[in-house]
Amino acid sequence: MSQNPYYPMIPTILDVDPGVDDALAMLLALKAEALSVRGITVVSGNVPVDRGVRNALGLLDMFGFQDIPVYRGAGRPLVREPSHAPHVHGLDGMGDVEFTASKATPTGDSVDYLVEMLGLHRGELVVVALGPLTNLALAEARRPGVLRNALKLVIMGGCIRSAGNVTAVSEFNFYADPHAARAVMGAGAETLVVPLDVTGEVGIAGVEIRRLAAAHQTPGTRFLKAASSNALGFAATTTGTEAIKLHDPTAVAAAAWPELFDVERLWLDVEVQGEITAGQVVADLRPLLDPASRQGRPVSCCVGVQADVVLERIREMVVGF
Repeated sequence: MSQNPYYPMIPTILDVDPGVDDALAMLLALKAEALSVRGITVVSGNVPVDRGVRNALGLLDMFGFQDIPVYRGAGRPLVREPSHAPHVHGLDGMGDVEFTASKATPTGDSVDYLVEMLGLHRGELVVVALGPLTNLALAEARRPGVLRNALKLVIMGGCIRSAGNVTAVSEFNFYADPHAARAVMGAGAETLVVPLDVTGEVGIAGVEIRRLAAAHQTPGTRFLKAASSNALGFAATTTGTEAIKLHDPTAVAAAAWPELFDVERLWLDVEVQGEITAGQVVADLRPLLDPASRQGRPVSCCVGVQADVVLERIREMVVGF
């Protein structure tokens, strides 16, 4: 990976549950000159945590980033039973793509790493969270206030005005661990939420994936074609459209190129107990004059995106690997 030494790079930790779109997001973060990935923490989510660690290590091996440490995180949500998504991402989380298992092992524990790094580098690190927020919530519980040491938390999760993607009102990451989502949103850290309202605007059709793979026969395009096949089939069956939404890469784009996004300050909370609403983001949109009367906490939220530009940068990344 070539880096421009004059470009201001932001020290970044990726918290992931790989996951096909997590894999693409990892590659985008590694390619983006604005970000300097210092470590990858893995959490239970799309796949069980040990499978996620294996996927992260294998992906780094495949694309030549073996020097980036990977940390094993929480194996289950704070309260709920684990939720996984093999029907979307395949049994292995990578669309059942066969790649050589890495000989590397995790460097340590995700929560230990987050607490240590955020303590040592106050106001310097961006944490981009692309899975359930269990690791971040555990770090905050272990050392209250530690998340406020981050320069910013960029969180792919929730939906505000759009429909959910796992229930009618809930996005997968917040649904999988709503208690963690509520704890992190209430931690008082500088936070940017990138919800389905925005990530759902950035997608790529199966025909375009196959075109890219045929026109640019690179490891990146071959990986995209193979890894996305299961997700494309699921989308075609459930929505009638053979296309995938690039949720996690869009969140990475919000960290790397914030000028491509429109942001509003909204008062948010997360439902944790509802029988059919667990994981729902509740936005207090009432026109109240007194902010103290609002429910939730003020959080920055992406509400618009230059989708074509973001998609083009993702395409460039895939072709360039």
